[in-house]
Amino acid sequence: ALIMLALFAKRVAAHFNARYLAIGLGMGVLMWGAYGLQTLGLGGTTAGKNAFLTGTYCVLVPFISYFMSGEKLTRYNVGAAFMCLAGIGLVALDSLTIGMGDALTLAGAVFFALQMAVVSKYGGDMDINVLTFWMFLAVGLLSTAASLMTETMPPVSVWTPQLVGSMAFLAVFCTCVALLVQNMGLAHVPSSIGSLLLSLESPSGVFFSVVFADELLSGRLLAGFALIFFSIVLSETH
Repeated sequence: ALIMLALFAKRVAAHFNARYLAIGLGMGVLMWGAYGLQTLGLGGTTAGKNAFLTGTYCVLVPFISYFMSGEKLTRYNVGAAFMCLAGIGLVALDSLTIGMGDALTLAGAVFFALQMAVVSKYGGDMDINVLTFWMFLAVGLLSTAASLMTETMPPVSVWTPQLVGSMAFLAVFCTCVALLVQNMGLAHVPSSIGSLLLSLESPSGVFFSVVFADELLSGRLLAGFALIFFSIVLSETH
């Protein structure tokens, strides 16, 4: 939020009104709920199942956008969404049992889908940079409050240069840049297509695991990548 304010202070001041506050802070509440539930879910399930269940947003988004903003819902959108979900399943899923961690992750996926639909609905005719600032601010304030209520403060000794450097990388590139670009994209494409493109996170994560962490590339992973790729082609070209 501080980075966004430094970059776009004039725009934030120019659009300081109830509509921007309501929509931007609302986006933040949804994003906070999404990441919070996903993180809590990780405590009770595997990383693979967490990734798969989070990826169900690609099926939810077309339906939510249809009811929220009347976005056209075609058989190609729906078919591509389920094809994509099958691909994510091949990439990330090891078992089909459902526990509390899985349920929390699914709830997080609903919040992710709602957030994408809201950005797609309002981002096109509003300044997405300003909305993203308010979104980050809401997430920061809510996370700080939740942390103070539920977590103990870490000792000063944990704040090593390596930790600070990692947090700076996560804050600047993985959060500020990534989510700003994501919101900018969702503001200019139908949310059903945007959610499918964002599902490339799943094969990208495996790709980087293969490159940097020596994970083995199996036939199942390649089949999952192919399904995700063809789902995007189907959605884009009909």
